[in-house]
Amino acid sequence: MKSTSDFLLDLQKQDIKVWVEGARLRCNAPKGMLTSELQAELTARKQDLIAYLQQQEQGALEETFPSIRPVSQTQELPLSWTQQRLWFLDRLEGGSNAAYNLSTVLEINGNLNVKALEQTLAEIIKRHEILRTTFKLVNGTPVQAIDPGLTVRLPVIDLQHYSEVEKASQARRLAIEEISRTFDLANGPLMRSSLLQLGSESHILLVTMHHIVFDGWSTAIFVKELSTLYQAFAKNLPSPLADLPIQYADFAVWQRQWLNEDILKPKLDYWKQKLAGTPPLLELPTDRPRPLVDSMQGDSETFQLSAEVTENLKNLSKRSGATLYMILLAALATLLFRYSSQKDIVIGSPIANRYPKETEPLIGLFINTLVLRINLEENPSFLELLTRVRQVTLEAYENQNVPFEKLVKELNVKRDLSRNPLFQVWYTLQNTAVEGLELTGLQVRSLEFENPTAIFDLEFILEYIPEGIKGRLRYKTDLFEASTIVQMLKSFQTLLQSIVEEPERRLSNLRLLTDEETGGYSIRSFPDAELSQNEFEKLMMEIAKISVQSL
Repeated sequence: MKSTSDFLLDLQKQDIKVWVEGARLRCNAPKGMLTSELQAELTARKQDLIAYLQQQEQGALEETFPSIRPVSQTQELPLSWTQQRLWFLDRLEGGSNAAYNLSTVLEINGNLNVKALEQTLAEIIKRHEILRTTFKLVNGTPVQAIDPGLTVRLPVIDLQHYSEVEKASQARRLAIEEISRTFDLANGPLMRSSLLQLGSESHILLVTMHHIVFDGWSTAIFVKELSTLYQAFAKNLPSPLADLPIQYADFAVWQRQWLNEDILKPKLDYWKQKLAGTPPLLELPTDRPRPLVDSMQGDSETFQLSAEVTENLKNLSKRSGATLYMILLAALATLLFRYSSQKDIVIGSPIANRYPKETEPLIGLFINTLVLRINLEENPSFLELLTRVRQVTLEAYENQNVPFEKLVKELNVKRDLSRNPLFQVWYTLQNTAVEGLELTGLQVRSLEFENPTAIFDLEFILEYIPEGIKGRLRYKTDLFEASTIVQMLKSFQTLLQSIVEEPERRLSNLRLLTDEETGGYSIRSFPDAELSQNEFEKLMMEIAKISVQSL
């Protein structure tokens, strides 16, 4: 049975929050994640969890975080570590790249109160100083500059005179143009919003922010406050939200003070040892040579796992004691191993990094990056690999407080304009933030318009939804053709099916191709070649590629 701390770490990665209120155990989980089995385990562990969490609250654990206090804004306000990395990258690119733009696009049907919506956006920006922040250079050092009274206007773009087909086309064009428009970090604003009017009761809200002031957790806060405030303002009621006790700048000052050398040294020592001798590049087979300077031009392809495969993955999670996040990470490492033949795979993955708990209601950039180094030596079975991945992941959680930028600096990683430092593949498993959004008298749903950029060679963005797991694979168009990515996603899905059927199989023997993709051939079709499953499937892929090129 897992230890209490390991169990809580598993819950954390699934965005399941557990806390003690008085003498009662409370839990909050994304829809579909709190299974009957997990509820039963929570009940069985209830007393241990309460004791552990109370001990944590009392500061009796080894590591505690001092509270964040408001700071005077008359002093120069530093950037957080993660902000400093994005600011540096923006300067390096000359502010000409939209790769770090984040967007929320909402389709709104019904009798929308535009004035109340504009008031709502203004109130959110008023509440969260980070949305009124720009970044200035003072004596060669970047600092935060907070605008005390930013005026907010919601421009309405009228598309009603177009035909229905043209409306959809124009809305898509405007959304992509907005998402692709760069920000000026020095002058701002770093949040933009506009409203497309397609009809008297049909609108699309476009909201774009620079990542330096926003992250994935912030999306959930933004959506929740949008819902709460609009419902109040549409009825001419005051804001029901309490004032925030601290702001992002307070966190940045706290982080710089708290993350000192004494605190960081043991964690930095862990990462230095863990990442010593990592390969500088994951040598995936690309369609084009890597350019000397990364253009960050990208595209993406999507897929969705069936409810059956998702359920089988969840069952494997229960049997193995690993989370769904860990299983999908191990599967991704297997895919990369099979494509590259490298046995030392490094993957980057985000973690919310919301500590202390005062940061939880704040919009801002808190996310940190975990560098997950996975050993695939000796061609283990998938279950053996899963044990390794679980250990790597839990150790990374325990040492998550080291800012990625600090880690890159301490490891003395050579800057290379053609690739990212330490890893080139990104992986995240997330839950939809817009689910459950309610606006009085309106029907609201989230729309997806892709930013045509890619920060990493490959970005596997998986999302847990009631129907299963859906995913998007974003890729650099400098390196890959769309057909290559489509095949990679097919291989990933076939691999997952093979894993749930035979998790005890060695990695090289797990299937990447369906019978249809191999044309009915198998290893037995080439008895004299003595091919492994991996070699056979690589041969089939090459034959398929040659066939496509000859058409």
